[in-house]
Amino acid sequence: MDAMKIQLRRQGGALTKTQRAKLEHQLELVLARFGPRIGRVIVRFSAAVGVPGYIRCRLDVSLDAELVAVEHTDINLFLALEHASARAARSVGRAIERRTWS
Repeated sequence: MDAMKIQLRRQGGALTKTQRAKLEHQLELVLARFGPRIGRVIVRFSAAVGVPGYIRCRLDVSLDAELVAVEHTDINLFLALEHASARAARSVGRAIERRTWS
């Protein structure tokens, strides 16, 4: 079984090794049930526009031939990823279900 490839990117600064490890672990836990169906996950963090001090998290999940994209804005990296990954998991689940019933 191939492990999903995760790319973490942060606009305006680098992530520490500890942050990177925690974020990857958090994402792997949420998306693990979809296993080999997910090829790559790109996570982009940037400053939220119009909301000072908040972080915007965008996830692009490659699911076979489909791309699932979600965003969430929150007070810190970990909360932003937590909510965005939960949304992504629901969206990926729906995408897989649509294919199953097609």
